[in-house]
Amino acid sequence: MSTLIEENDVTELRIVNTYAELTDTVIESKETLSFYLGLWNCSFLPNDLREFLFKERNNCLGLNGRVAHFLADVTDKCCQCRILNPDTANKETFNHLFLDCPVTRAALNGFLRLAGNIIQGNNPDLKNIYWHGILGGELNKNLGLTFSLFRFCIWKFKLRKRIPRALEIFELVNSLLSTIVKIKPKIGQSFRNSLMFPNLLQARG
Repeated sequence: MSTLIEENDVTELRIVNTYAELTDTVIESKETLSFYLGLWNCSFLPNDLREFLFKERNNCLGLNGRVAHFLADVTDKCCQCRILNPDTANKETFNHLFLDCPVTRAALNGFLRLAGNIIQGNNPDLKNIYWHGILGGELNKNLGLTFSLFRFCIWKFKLRKRIPRALEIFELVNSLLSTIVKIKPKIGQSFRNSLMFPNLLQARG
């Protein structure tokens, strides 16, 4: 899709503005937006991941907070929070499920530790790092891809109606990344050179 968009118009796209609103972040640079808007067209990514990336950016995922408006037997409450507390008042919105949910936060903090990343869950710039792969004001594609994979795994656990555990998330992200690297070796080299996630791909040298 991004190849059909004039460079000067990318920041004006409706999906760009909607995503910024959903994540409570500012609209990012054209370079960052081109990276993310192009991801779902990357043939080296698994098809189900590409579908997720498209739906994530276009705000058309079947979140409970949305589906409950159309289906009588669906609650708008967070599926993860309900497993721990059936009486939870937490609604399953985009921002809640993928970042603010205490279950997701626990999985994220554990994943970062297992991956060897120095970023902490209480980092004041976490939103820009997590949603846009922006570190120190610059786009880091390794961060962007890894957190996209992380959110995809959170979504998969939601669909399975299971609590996402940090170790399981780490293994799934590592497996996905390993598959991607087999098709696109330069990505693996980039990860190994940056040491941003030193424990990812480690076993595969």
